[in-house]
Amino acid sequence: VKPFADEVVVVDTGSEDDTVEIAKRLGAKVGHFRWCDDFSAARNASLDIATSDWIMWLDADDYVPPTEWPKLQEIKFLPLDQGFMFRLQNQGPSKEVLLQLRMFPNHPKIRFRYPVHEQVAPALRELGFPLRKVDINIVHTGYSSRKVIQEKKEKYLNLLQQRIKENPKDLMSRFHVGFIFHSTGRFREAAEQFEMILRNESFARTHSATYLNALTHLGRAYLQLDRPEDALQVLEKARGWPQVPGLVLVSLAEAYNKLGMPEKAVKVLGEFGGHSLLSNVPTNVEALRYAVEYQRALALKQLGDLENAIYACRKAQRISEMFREAEVLARDILTRLGRKPVDLQILSRIARSPLANADDLYEYGNALVRCGRLKEAKEAYQKALSIEQRHVKSRRALALILKRGNPQKARTLLEQGLSLDPYNPDLASDLADLLFDMEQWPSILDLPTCNETLPTRLAARLIGDMHDGMEHDIVALFRLHGHSLEELDRDGPAALWRLAEGLEDPARFHLAVACFWIQPSLKQAAKAAVQGFLARGRAEKALRVAEQYISTLPGDGTGLELLARCCEKIERVEPGGNIIKGLAPMKPSA
Repeated sequence: VKPFADEVVVVDTGSEDDTVEIAKRLGAKVGHFRWCDDFSAARNASLDIATSDWIMWLDADDYVPPTEWPKLQEIKFLPLDQGFMFRLQNQGPSKEVLLQLRMFPNHPKIRFRYPVHEQVAPALRELGFPLRKVDINIVHTGYSSRKVIQEKKEKYLNLLQQRIKENPKDLMSRFHVGFIFHSTGRFREAAEQFEMILRNESFARTHSATYLNALTHLGRAYLQLDRPEDALQVLEKARGWPQVPGLVLVSLAEAYNKLGMPEKAVKVLGEFGGHSLLSNVPTNVEALRYAVEYQRALALKQLGDLENAIYACRKAQRISEMFREAEVLARDILTRLGRKPVDLQILSRIARSPLANADDLYEYGNALVRCGRLKEAKEAYQKALSIEQRHVKSRRALALILKRGNPQKARTLLEQGLSLDPYNPDLASDLADLLFDMEQWPSILDLPTCNETLPTRLAARLIGDMHDGMEHDIVALFRLHGHSLEELDRDGPAALWRLAEGLEDPARFHLAVACFWIQPSLKQAAKAAVQGFLARGRAEKALRVAEQYISTLPGDGTGLELLARCCEKIERVEPGGNIIKGLAPMKPSA
C-alpha cells in the first residue's frame, strides 16, 4: 500500500508473531485493540488513529494489484462527499466477486456498524453521501481452501446468531445468517431468515440493497426446496426493483423452466445483457454466466429447438469447465437426434458450427453410419479427434470403420489412443479384439493388463500355444468372476466355457473360439464362435468352425444348422480346412 497511501494505520488485535514490529519498521502507525468478537469496534479503533482525508480499509489478507495504484491516486482528488465501491475478488476455490464499499471520507460521523460483516454504508446514507462504483480491484486471499471457507462461515454464524439472540430486530445480522445458511445448503433455515426480513417493509426503505438480496436469495432457496411457484412470486417482486442483479433474471428463468413456461424463460434471459453481474454479496460470475446459457438450453429443449439448445450448451461449456450440467443435457439432446433425415441436417449444421465440439462431431458421425455414409462418418470422427485427441468414443468409432478395410491403420489409431491414455479399458479391449482378428497372439500379451483384456489374453495363450504365464491368467480370470478352480480341474475346457458364457462380447467370443479350439465338441462354444465370426463378416472362418464341429460330432444336427447359417453368407462352400487358417495345431497339453 505504500506506493499509493499517504498514511498507513495498522490495528493489532492480539497477534503473537512479528506483525507489530514489521508494521512499525515499514512506517505504519500502530494501534492496539483487545479483541471482543466485534469487527466494527476494531475497525473504528483504526479510524480514530487515521488523520488523512480519505479512508481505504484492507484486511491483512487483502492486496491491491499494482495496476490499481494509479487509479487510487486519481480518486483521492475527488470531492469528499461520496464513497467508492471496489470490486473484491475472492482468490481460491469459491471464485466469488462482490462490490464492497472500501473508500470513504474521514468523517467523525462515519463509523462501522454490526459486529460481523461490518458495514459503513448506513453512515454514509444518513449523511446523504452517494456510493459510486469505480473500476478498482482488490484481491482477497483469505479463502484459500474449502476447509478455511467452512471454518470461517461457522465462526461468523456463531457470532451472528449470538447477536440475533441479543437483538432479534437486527435484520442486517439476520440476513447474513440466512446467507450463510444458503451458501452451506441449509435452504429451509435460510428461507426462514429471509422471510422474517421481508415482513419488515421499513427495512426495504432503509436497507434497499440488502432487502433486494433477501428477496433474491429467498427465491433461490425456494427453487432448491422445489417450490417454484413461491420462488416465482418473490423473484417477480425482485425483478421490479431498481438495478436488479443478473442473478434475479437467471433465477426467474429457472423458475419458469421448472413450471413449464420456457417462452418466458427465453424472454427473461434475453434481458440479461443489460443487468449487472455483481452486487454487494459474493457472486460466482463464472457460474452465473454459465447458468444463463444452461437455463437457455433447458428452455429451448422444452420448445423443441434442439439445435439452438445444443449451441447454448456449448456456450455454457466454453464459459466454465467446473460444471457438467450442460454437457449432460447436450448428450441427452444429441441422442434424440440422428434418427430422421431432418435430424441429420440439424446434426450437420451443428457439426459445421464454430461452437461444435468433439461430442457433436461424434454424434454426427454416428448418424452418418446409420445412413451407410461411412466415408463422411470417417471424416466426422477424424475432425472430432483433431479437436480433442483424447476423445475415446470417436477414436473407437473410427477404428471400427477402419478395422475391415485397413486393420493396420485401425491398430495404429488405437495404439495412439493408448499412448495418450495407457490405462483406458475400452481402448485396450478394442485393440485386443482387433489383434485377435489379426491373429497377432503375442501382441495381445503386450497390451496393458486389465480386467477387460484378461479373457482375450488367455484366449491368445490357448490358441497361440503360449503357455508361459497361462496359469497366472487362468487363476486371475476365475477369481475375478467368482468361479472355483476346482471346476477347471474337474471339467477342463467346459468349466472355462461356463465362465465365458457370463461375459460380454468381445471377451465371450474370444473365449468361445479358444474353448472350441481346445475341445471342438463344445456345442455352445461352437455356436458362439460361428455367431461371432458371422457378425464380424468373417464367414469363411465361421464355416471352418462348422466343418470342424461336423467332423468331430458327425451325428449331431447342430453342425448342419451351423453350416446352413454359414452358407447364407457365402456363395460357395469349400470343404475341409482348419478352424482358423494359418494356425499351428494345438498341442494336447494345452
